[in-house]
Amino acid sequence: PDDLLIALKFVFGPCALQALDLVDQRSVTCLSSPSGRKAFQVMGGSGCLYTCFVSCHYCLCPAFAYTVLRRNEGLLV
Repeated sequence: PDDLLIALKFVFGPCALQALDLVDQRSVTCLSSPSGRKAFQVMGGSGCLYTCFVSCHYCLCPAFAYTVLRRNEGLLV
C-alpha cells in the first residue's frame, strides 16, 4: 500500500494525500445531472462546502486558488 501512495504522490503532487484524506473522511459527494454532467461537492476542513466542476477543471476552494491558479501547479488534464 505504501508503494501506491508514493506513486499517487509522484503523479498528483503533494495534494494527493490531502485529497485522499477528504475521501477517507467521506467529505466528497459526486453530483450527477440527468444529462450526465458531474461535479463534486467537498466539505473542507474549515466546514465550508465547495463545488469542484469536472468539465472545466475548477474549484472554488482556497487550496485550488493557491496551488493551481497562483503557483500554476497541481492540475492534470
